[in-house]
Amino acid sequence: MALSRLSTIHYGAIVGSSTHKPWDVGYAPRKTVAESLVVHLSDPKSKEELLILGTSNISTSNAYRNLELAEKFAPSSILLQASPTFGKFCFGQWHSSEEFQNSLMKNGYYWDYIKRTHEGTGIKAALFETRKGILNFWVNTVMRTPKDIWRLFVPGLDTKMVFDLSNKLKADVHYAGEDFNCSAMEMLYRESRMDTIYPYLKYYFGLNEGWEQEARNWQVLFRSHSTKALAEGYFNQDNVTWLVRFAEKMIPHQKKVIIDKKNEDIFWSIEKNMKGNKKLVLVNQWHMDGVQSLWRKYHGLEAPKKPMMSTHDLPLEEVQAWMRGKDYDRNVIEKRTGVPMAMPNSRENTSYWDENRSHYA
Repeated sequence: MALSRLSTIHYGAIVGSSTHKPWDVGYAPRKTVAESLVVHLSDPKSKEELLILGTSNISTSNAYRNLELAEKFAPSSILLQASPTFGKFCFGQWHSSEEFQNSLMKNGYYWDYIKRTHEGTGIKAALFETRKGILNFWVNTVMRTPKDIWRLFVPGLDTKMVFDLSNKLKADVHYAGEDFNCSAMEMLYRESRMDTIYPYLKYYFGLNEGWEQEARNWQVLFRSHSTKALAEGYFNQDNVTWLVRFAEKMIPHQKKVIIDKKNEDIFWSIEKNMKGNKKLVLVNQWHMDGVQSLWRKYHGLEAPKKPMMSTHDLPLEEVQAWMRGKDYDRNVIEKRTGVPMAMPNSRENTSYWDENRSHYA
């Protein structure tokens, strides 16, 4: 069954990996797709509220839900992950994300978007386009992604409806740019470590069994589902986080540009450009965790990390007193019997109780 292993793990490819998230009692229940698309943060000191809405840009049902949440929140400032020219292409009424994205293509937004991501001419530019094409070929062939996977990176219906809401509320609108806008492509163009052979070698020879099995499960899903079905049924927080971590393992330098750098740009746009105490951010799902983490750290609201081992309630002073008592007992017995006792590192580690403390102390 596809993703059978994903149902038994949490927040990572394999239990105990670097992406594994420990909890006090078992694992936290897996979030649904709807629950994964909204994060409401508040700073009690500055009274600032931040509503982060995630989008896959292709789901119509999630788009209307995001609109409903945005209307209830009534923001004073809005940040959209689109280009500043987006407002010129979103007039009219649309009833599905695919229909709206097709209209963007017909009206020139998509082709303008492609033109803005093209990096000049010449041998260096041709080499970059070749390497980019090989990398794109790897993603589409190894992961078996659907042909309309591009819809995840083009503004969808929810971006259009939140933009209309900003006009209705007369809220300030700011733009963070698409994932593959001209600045991102410029950084990829200047990235000298854009190796197109490494992902192939890493995938076929460098993955452990857990990551490889997860990747094959995703291949089954990509082959048997449309992009819209994946977005509405499988793109919850855990699975999206796994895909981000997988990208970090396979194409780490490109992931830093496309995801990590964009997370920082979105965060600083929130802090420096957005005004008011009620801020709304509509971003692609794979940016939600990064933006939330940066905001919490900046405002001093980061949750304290718990120990990786369950020893945070260990009575260390009592255990050390018990061990000192055992050492004292050993010395007394050696003096009385003349027989050497075992070395200190072989002492029996039993629980500390008043009954087993040193009888000679």
